Amino acid sequence: SDASSSGVLSTSAGSITIKAGEASIDVRTNALTSKSLIFVTPDQPVSVGAKSKDSDTFTIKLQEVQSAPVKVNWWIVN
Repeated sequence: SDASSSGVLSTSAGSITIKAGEASIDVRTNALTSKSLIFVTPDQPVSVGAKSKDSDTFTIKLQEVQSAPVKVNWWIVN
């Protein structure tokens, strides 16, 4: 089937490190909208999630505090 204009309109990506002993970090970006999908991938096997906090910030949260830093790649699709 053909792609439609309602597909990916814009994206933003980056990476951030959650320090050892911390469980979450806020990421500020002007790429967020009310329809944003936020994807996160850690560089090691840990449970991680992301949630929009306000119009220009989302939070990446680990399920458990880690003893070593965790690098997390993120990608926003609008």
